[in-house]
Parts: sequence; structure tokens; C-alpha cells
Amino acid sequence: MLEARAIVAIAFVAAGCGGRTQDVREPHVLRAAVGTWDDGSGRVGTAALTTVRTQAGGVPVDGWTVRLTRGGELLGAQAAYGAGARYALSWWPDVAPAAGSTYDVVASDGRETLTAAAPLPDGALLAVPEPALALDGSRLGWPAVSGASAYACVLTAGATVHLQELSTAPGCDITALPAGGYLGSIEALSVDPETLCSTGQPELPGRVDVSHARLGLLRRDTGAPLLLRAAGGRIDYGLVPGLAVWIGLARGDGTADGGTWSVEVTGPNLPAGDPLRFTLPANFTRLMVWVYGVAPDPGLYTLTARSGAEAVATQFAIGAPDPLTLPDGISAQTPGSGTVKLTWNAVPGARSYLAAAWLGNAYVAGQWVAGTEAQFPAGTFTMGVTYDVYVTATDADMAGGSPPTRVSASENSYTPASFVAP
Repeated sequence: MLEARAIVAIAFVAAGCGGRTQDVREPHVLRAAVGTWDDGSGRVGTAALTTVRTQAGGVPVDGWTVRLTRGGELLGAQAAYGAGARYALSWWPDVAPAAGSTYDVVASDGRETLTAAAPLPDGALLAVPEPALALDGSRLGWPAVSGASAYACVLTAGATVHLQELSTAPGCDITALPAGGYLGSIEALSVDPETLCSTGQPELPGRVDVSHARLGLLRRDTGAPLLLRAAGGRIDYGLVPGLAVWIGLARGDGTADGGTWSVEVTGPNLPAGDPLRFTLPANFTRLMVWVYGVAPDPGLYTLTARSGAEAVATQFAIGAPDPLTLPDGISAQTPGSGTVKLTWNAVPGARSYLAAAWLGNAYVAGQWVAGTEAQFPAGTFTMGVTYDVYVTATDADMAGGSPPTRVSASENSYTPASFVAP
């Protein structure tokens, strides 16, 4: 199921400019600019920046709705423009942008309906921010995004917003947050909305672009906080693709907290009553799992990790991840002393491989590697027993590096190689 709602990204900032509302009902003027929204999942949406002012430059007394149309067709659901706000930044993840087209942004307060034409010129997407915890756990930080003029940092727990910051420098302080789990959102913005806080009719940029990173944050009464990241995509294995999920959970220094975490994933094809469940083992900082029988349907997913009384959640989206070709050329060598060396051909686009040996339906041993060979030491296998070999390729870096925003994987599920242990 696709997301069917528009999101007012930083309405709290829009309402925070300190605008002067007009008690007398005056005619209003609508201005709008459109651009792109990207979360790195493979789907690119449309963003809109709007201002509603009275002819004298005051902000509206009441709330307004904002709709996006093109060629007379309504695109997505309506967004909101808050009472007293000087601007609203909205996005529609499932409305693909059409460069070179002109959109109509329609705003209404129930009494007055305004329309502003907004052409979408060609331009580049903003890179998705890469948030990370400071070593001392006091801040969320990220490298500056090329083309970004401002950043929004929002942390919520349930329906409560606990932190909301807008700044021209990347990063936000989290030391004032009480212990608990938080759903986080970091946006990079091509325009600084604070420049729209003046009175009068502001000039909007010709285009507005937004990129969006999601995260989970766990603050603790004692101990270092943890950062949770997740990504989703597909695994190809010879039939219809299945669902692949990547999870990363670590302290600010990149180490694991030492506990075992129970993980649940809900979303399209995964209702709350029947989620995907798996375990993040102790001392693991990242893990990839896949399910052959669940389709990687586009949409928004929620991943929740629990350990004892602690819980933290994040979200990830699946768009249209590119398939990887299935691994082939798999062979086993026995160089001596009871060791086994597995080799295979490189898969274009793959950054990591899981080489695994199975005995019937029982997993025996496996390891993630960056190259196209894996060696198992003597004593791993029972002499004279025949084992099947499966290789899983993925475009995610399973050894380290930046967390992915989408994942693709492939596996030789129906064409295993085999060897007899020396």
C-alpha cells in the first residue's frame, strides 16, 4: 500500500516565525514553489513551499488546506497550512515529480480559495542526510548536504514532539531529552524557511527540494544512547522477489550495546497482528534478513526493536530497488589441513556476500565478505559429509560504512553448489 497522505514537514517552524494575524477578514495572496522530495528508497516525491498572506502582509487567522494539482488532476491527499503560519513545507512521497511541468497549488480556508501556478524546472535531487550519534551521545550530527540551506531535526515519541529544531548548520543537541525511545526525522532543505518570516509578500525560490532521513533514538537513564537505522528492499532468488530488511543498532562509537534485541517489522503485507519477527543477536551492530514469501511492496514500514523494558522504533520506505543478478560460478576447494575455500563470480552492484554452508535444511556455517571468496577453517565441517553452498549478494556494506537507504539482494536458492568436507 502506498502512502496516501501529504506531510507538513515543519509546520512548527512555520508557526514559530511570530507572524501578525489579522482579526479583520482580508483577501489573501498565495505564493508557491515546487520541487522534489527524496528519502533514498528509490521513489522520488514532490515537495511544495507555500505562503499565504493578507494583502497587507499579515498571516492567516485560520488554518488552510493545501492541494497539489497538475493539468486539473488532483495529486495526492491534501496537506495543512497552520493558523498564524508564515509558510508551510509539504511533500507527497508517492507523487512523482514531472520536470518541465507546471503545477497548480490550491489553498483554501473554506471561505476563500486561491490558486498559484508553480513550474518545476530541471534540477538535481538533494542527497539524503547521514545522521550519526556523537561519541559522547550528546548530539545528532551529519555531514553538510551539498545544495542544502537549512536542516530540520524532529524527534517524537507517540504523538508528542519532544525536539524540533531548524538551523542552517547540520546537527541538533539531544541532551535535554528524557530517557526513552524516539522516532527521528532529519530533513535537508534547499531553502532556509526563516528567510520567509518577514512581513509582506516574500519572493519564493524557483524550486524547493527536500531530502529526508529516518532514524530511531534510544536515550537511557544510564548507559550510552543507541541509534537505530533500517532500510528495505528486495531479494531475487529465481522466482518472484521477496522482502529484504537491513537493520543497524549501535552506540555513537559504532559498538554494540551487548544485548539481544527482538525485532518486529510492520507495513504493506505485514499487519500488526502478523509482523515479520527476527532477532538481532548480542554484539551485532548490523544485520540483514530476508523473507521469500513476502513481497517487497512499495510503501512505508515500521521497525521496532525491544530488549527487556527498552524499545526503540524507526521507519523505512521501499520504492523500486534494482534487482541484482543471481550469484553463479560457485565452487569449493580444499587446499589442505581440513580447510574449505569457496569462490564465486562477482555480481555487478554487489558490495557484500554471505557464503553459507547447509546440511539439508540445517544451517552449518557462514560469513559475510566483501570479495568473492570465503575460507572456513579446519573443524568447521564433518569429514566425508556433503554440504550445500548458497551465496547471497547485496548492495549493502555489511562490514561497515554508511547505512543504506534501500537494499537489493540475490541468492542462488535453486542452484546450490556442493562439496564433500575433507
